[in-house]
Amino acid sequence: MDVTLLDAVADPPHDWYDGAPAVPGTWARHDPAGRMEWLMLALANVGHQAVTNIRGLHCALGEALRGPGHYYGWGLDALDDCLGGGFGVRPPFTLVWQGSAKVRQALAADRVGDLDGAAYFDLLVRILERNNVTVVLA
Repeated sequence: MDVTLLDAVADPPHDWYDGAPAVPGTWARHDPAGRMEWLMLALANVGHQAVTNIRGLHCALGEALRGPGHYYGWGLDALDDCLGGGFGVRPPFTLVWQGSAKVRQALAADRVGDLDGAAYFDLLVRILERNNVTVVLA
């Protein structure tokens, strides 16, 4: 993944040379100026990790709920299992889903045939809500 540097970023934190860092909390070792550079790079990186398919959606969900490289289901049944406990985050919680309209659009053709052809995105949201997750589509 490429990182586009903004004009105001003179010397980015070295953590960003190969793309967005994969380890949570890496920003903490930087001084206030380095943290500002970090935030500017994070802003420039918004939207670069677009979800374009079901597997990408589950990768992003696992990362959002448990951190980089973590699992939280690979399909609707597995997600439902994870929400039942034993995989880290357990409801109730609130999931604020930034860019949800783009994800819904990217997955519009993905339907679940055994559920009357319902949209995958909508079923996923229903499963979250049924398991006491407040979903905020932003």
